[in-house]
Amino acid sequence: PHITSVNDVFFHADGLSVPKVLTVRTSDGVERKIICKKEDVRQDAMVEHLFEAINTILERANGGRKHQELTTYKVVPLDLNNGLIEFCGGTISLKELLCGTDRMSGLHKDIHPEDMTAKEAISVMGSAHHSQKIEVFGRICEKLR
Repeated sequence: PHITSVNDVFFHADGLSVPKVLTVRTSDGVERKIICKKEDVRQDAMVEHLFEAINTILERANGGRKHQELTTYKVVPLDLNNGLIEFCGGTISLKELLCGTDRMSGLHKDIHPEDMTAKEAISVMGSAHHSQKIEVFGRICEKLR
């Protein structure tokens, strides 16, 4: 299927490049979400190809029977600075898993409740003078496992 129209409303996803999530309609009549990233996604595409190859190898090694697969998604590099990524609904980011949506909870806090939270680390880094950032980062790393 190819894209036939793009909804003019989008939302920002979590991430350093603040990717945008668009809803598009495809030629098969299905509405799909895609992530538009303003960064080089060629490495993402290579990793997805690797995951697909691993899934194929594991299936062949298992006599053609299905197995627990690595979840893959489509990645389309448009140029060196932009790309499209298939949106995977029902998932959360690694950051959300580890730090929670509030940056004070998540898996890391469950396992190491005595450690500094991500929110505290961000605050400490934000208040550090530019010349002290590396030293402050080192101290934060000592308080996080």
